[in-house]
Amino acid sequence: MGEWTLTPEVANFADNARRFCEFCEESHTLELGERLLRGAISLANLYSAGLFLREEAPPEERLHPQIEELRNFPGFDELTLFWQVQDAHEWSAPVVASLSELIVGIYRDVKRALVIFDKGYATGDSLLMHQAAWDWQYHMERTWGNRAVDALRGLHSAMNKLHSRQV
Repeated sequence: MGEWTLTPEVANFADNARRFCEFCEESHTLELGERLLRGAISLANLYSAGLFLREEAPPEERLHPQIEELRNFPGFDELTLFWQVQDAHEWSAPVVASLSELIVGIYRDVKRALVIFDKGYATGDSLLMHQAAWDWQYHMERTWGNRAVDALRGLHSAMNKLHSRQV
């Protein structure tokens, strides 16, 4: 593989990944309504930026950095549980999902690659940035992209309930 070049799409995604992770790490300082709103905005922006990531060739060597658990994530109180459909194109009964678990799962996937990206950016190591870009795109298609879509539905519904004072 030739020299990998940082594209505007990957740089934009990295910025949105950083904002999403910062939201998750600072969410314990926010009231429930603000947490729902900022969560929806940062997650929608992350997902939108992810749609522009192009398919990358897998890196020859993959890193798996350890990230700290999200210890202070407060969740979404009584609005955390919601109905989720496993596959929108398969007829099946909905299952109960945890909005908090979805957000924390997305955080883990995105943060792991962000650590790699930031190290590559700081040192000028394009191979590390390539690995992060590949990891984000690969896992968007397979894991966190689906979680994000489901979580956005849960966040939207929770905000509606909170604003209509059904909680």
